[in-house]
Amino acid sequence: MSRGLASDYPAWKKLQQLYNLECSNLILKDLFAQDPAHFSKFSKEYVSPDDPSVTFLLNYSKNLITKPVLDTLLSLVKEAEVESYQDKMFYGEHIDTSEDRAVLHVTLQNFGDFKITEDDVNEVDSVLEIVKVFLEAVRKGDHKEDTGKTIDTIVNMTFTTLETITNTESTRDCFLTSAKDKSHIAKHFVTLSTNTKAVTEFGIAKENILWSTIGLSIALVVGYDNFEKLLKGVHGMDFKEMPLMNNLPILLAVIGIWYNDFYGSQTHCLLPYDQYLHKFANYFQQGDMESNGKFVTKGGQHPIIWGAAATNSQHSFYQLIHQGTKLIPCDFITPCTMHNPIAHSNTTTSFPMLPILMWVPLIFRTSVYEHKIFVQGVISTHLVRSLHFHG
Repeated sequence: MSRGLASDYPAWKKLQQLYNLECSNLILKDLFAQDPAHFSKFSKEYVSPDDPSVTFLLNYSKNLITKPVLDTLLSLVKEAEVESYQDKMFYGEHIDTSEDRAVLHVTLQNFGDFKITEDDVNEVDSVLEIVKVFLEAVRKGDHKEDTGKTIDTIVNMTFTTLETITNTESTRDCFLTSAKDKSHIAKHFVTLSTNTKAVTEFGIAKENILWSTIGLSIALVVGYDNFEKLLKGVHGMDFKEMPLMNNLPILLAVIGIWYNDFYGSQTHCLLPYDQYLHKFANYFQQGDMESNGKFVTKGGQHPIIWGAAATNSQHSFYQLIHQGTKLIPCDFITPCTMHNPIAHSNTTTSFPMLPILMWVPLIFRTSVYEHKIFVQGVISTHLVRSLHFHG
């Protein structure tokens, strides 16, 4: 992706002209007053082809955009060859130029729709089978170490990250105060790592090393069948077949570029209206800023991602967002039906909206944001030279 700056694209220059002409005239309430169909024109609903009851509404009508702005943003997508790089990602080409490797996070949720020839991809199915067998043994109670205690899971790909190793060693020492015999370490600990030598030297049995299966902790809780549903949910939102105007990750990505690069907004706030999503912003702080936040030019940098569970946020920083002088774009995320209903409550009508916070629609939303990160990384070529794609 060693191309010129995004600001060199004709669409970028046209966007700058539109911003200069329309910025002071774009008032949200006026956009709705001028066009009764404004909501329907600036919202999209995704319906799962596998289950029509699984839907995802993206309402982006409450943004400072007009049709000319949106059309030009989508022209920018074409000029930046996002669709071409999207295809290259799904074919396994080395589009991550900072590390000269393929972007392989999409392979885990592949159910035979595309084929990547990278060597590591061949191990995905076999590793998932190992995970399945391991999970069944744990959940049936067949996998126990000799003391009968619950296993500890270590997530450390290189098995060298200082803070993770420190915590692991502390956990081991605490375990040995009661287990006494170091041989119990072999079955008590399970690690997700690619460094077999370091892990076995630590004392963990080789069969308890699961290669790069970061979702193991989720799968342990929900079971393999639900874990597979989660992967299929991600697969359902893989955006390679969607037209630009209906492509939810691309729509979110270009709206973010409009605010960050033209309005100069410095942050982006994620506000889920469900306590089960209280770590959502934390997750995408890593996913977004670690991927696209590593490079700065005189034109600026990627926005700071922040947020919290919205019910708590209302009593802490909403007044700043609503009445402050800084423009802070916000994503309001809410399921239409709660797992824990509250009497006499109304659901916030914001975007994105899910039918209920279940596995498949939940992961749709997560996948939308991951693909959004990819699209912004491709367009903002001043970031690409140091880009590390999430996954």
